[in-house]
Amino acid sequence: MRKFMLPEESVLRPGTLYPRLLRDVGEGETVLVAVSGGADSMALLTLLLPPEMERDRLIVGHVHHGTGDFADSAKGLVQHACEDLGIAFVCEHVQVDPKRRKQVGFEAAAREVRYKALECIGEQHNSTCFLTAHTRDDLVENFLIMSMRGAGLTGLAGLKPARGLWLRPLLHRTRDELREFVEREGIQFVDDPANDDPQYTRVAVRQQIIPEIWTSFGETALVNIARSISHLQEADDSLDSQVMNALETVVTRRTPGWASIDAGELRRYLDELVIRILRRVLSLVRDCDHHSVYLDRKDRQRLVEFVRHPHPGQTQEIAGVVVTDRGELEFSVHTSDTRITGDLPGEWELSDGSRVTVEAGSVNPAEGLRVQGSNIPGYVERLDANLLGSSITFRPWKSGDSFHPIGSGSGEVRVTRRLRRASRERIGPLWVMETGDGQIAWVLGERIADPYKLTDQTRDIWTFRYDPPMNIQGG
Repeated sequence: MRKFMLPEESVLRPGTLYPRLLRDVGEGETVLVAVSGGADSMALLTLLLPPEMERDRLIVGHVHHGTGDFADSAKGLVQHACEDLGIAFVCEHVQVDPKRRKQVGFEAAAREVRYKALECIGEQHNSTCFLTAHTRDDLVENFLIMSMRGAGLTGLAGLKPARGLWLRPLLHRTRDELREFVEREGIQFVDDPANDDPQYTRVAVRQQIIPEIWTSFGETALVNIARSISHLQEADDSLDSQVMNALETVVTRRTPGWASIDAGELRRYLDELVIRILRRVLSLVRDCDHHSVYLDRKDRQRLVEFVRHPHPGQTQEIAGVVVTDRGELEFSVHTSDTRITGDLPGEWELSDGSRVTVEAGSVNPAEGLRVQGSNIPGYVERLDANLLGSSITFRPWKSGDSFHPIGSGSGEVRVTRRLRRASRERIGPLWVMETGDGQIAWVLGERIADPYKLTDQTRDIWTFRYDPPMNIQGG
């Protein structure tokens, strides 16, 4: 991916970057460039400008944050520029979620929705890569901000030339160079007034700290900071490669929306790697890119605590995933709010890939309880239809669930105390089946509840067959 970087010594000319990209862009594919209307992004658009006969391979993505007249004027400028150049223009209107803004701040929340909107545009237009106009100034500013926040290696490494499909080919260039280029070429751009508002941390760093470094130590100091960041990025990439290898041994079992890891194996690693590995696990469970899994300082501390200091039975929600200590650590997006309800008989595919089928049957009074076939405990179970009823609900187990297991001869006990198999032998989340009045009648993969077993009075039977999910190989 680094071959897309524009070298510092090369002359800035319209179309300079496009031949570098064209080699890897197939027929029917496009390149998406994020253009806000500022000098940096207008410079990137100009540097990417293809020959006229190939401009259908470039898509301009613009995100409108609904922030008033400036947002409207920026959209209009970019749209008119694209019309003049014969390049497709796509605009997405977004709103920053107030709750998310409170969690991470406006800048971070706006960045998240902006990237998501641009990725949506790219997917719609078969884009093989997404380009942004981040500069060396952005790189240095980000490093200083993250340093003041006590960031780890990944935060300090900051903006990389390539991250997945995202490319930043101008990281060796300064903001002043790009502004001089667009002014020389007579290209119109707009200055966002928010870039002069010191209430934003980035602006305060830009206006107060960067000038002080320049004045006291010269531009070479900023160049050296950028060079140090490149060393951090190499170290960060090296650790990420170790994470991918570690996943192969740490993740023992995985189904859609669920994973179990060997906490003992994970304890072998330093905290920095533990957090990286668990971030990947969270992304696997959520089925998303690991960069989109946000972990604040408290989240990271809780994850390390789970690994270093086991507390069997402990459950917490981290980054939208329920984490449970069962000897192994289980991660699941399936919560007690995940409910699948239906009428009997029928067939259901649960969200982890398992399947339950139910057939109706009956008992001939003359033959007593003789029924065709036999039970396979936990997998083929027969319940009294009249006692069970005709409506059921499947949901994941939650802490405090209790039932009266068959053959126990006692009252209710906690579900997890009557499991036949250890957690490490189970694939997928622990599902329970409730009756219409909310009683647990069956723990899938385990035995049924005693009140619903067949008796001499049984006449109608529901036969349940449970097919557990398959383990997804590899992390």
